[in-house]
Amino acid sequence: MVQLAADYYEKLFEEPSVTRPHPYTDSPLVLSLENNSPIPDVTYADVLKVVKTRKKKRSCDIHGISSYILNQLPDNYWHFMVKLYNHSFSTYQMPDKFKDVRIILLAKKDAICPPDQTRPISLIDSFLKIHERLYLNRFMTILENKGLIPESQSGFLPGRRL
Repeated sequence: MVQLAADYYEKLFEEPSVTRPHPYTDSPLVLSLENNSPIPDVTYADVLKVVKTRKKKRSCDIHGISSYILNQLPDNYWHFMVKLYNHSFSTYQMPDKFKDVRIILLAKKDAICPPDQTRPISLIDSFLKIHERLYLNRFMTILENKGLIPESQSGFLPGRRL
C-alpha cells in the first residue's frame, strides 16, 4: 500500500515543463540583479511577532510540538532561536531536524481505499514553519524594494485589492 501511494504521488507531482519568461507576464524586464545581496538579519522582535501571530493550534508536528506549546514558551527562549535563524540565513543551511516531515494519508471515504482516494497531510516541523515565515517576510521586502512585483499583482498580497 505504501509503495502504491508513493508511486501515485510521485507521478502526480512530477516536475512540470515551464516556459521562461512566461509570455503573459507584464512585469518589466530586469537587466541586472544584485545576486550577492545578503538576507537581512532576523531580529528578536521579528521572531516574537511570527510566533505570536501563528494560529494557536494544538495539533502536533513530527516531533510532538504544537504552535500552542511554542506560544507558551518564555519570551527570552527565542533569543537563542534568533541566533540559529540568522546563522541559517547567512550560511544557507538549516538544521537537519527542521527537515523531518511525516506524511499521513487520510482516506476520503472508505477506511481501505486506493491511493487516488486519499488526501495527504504533511506534519512539518514547527520551527521550520517559523523559519519559512521569517524567510518569506524578508523575501517579500527584497522583491518590493527592487520593484520586482508588478502593480497589477493583487492576489496574495496584503493591502492590495482589485
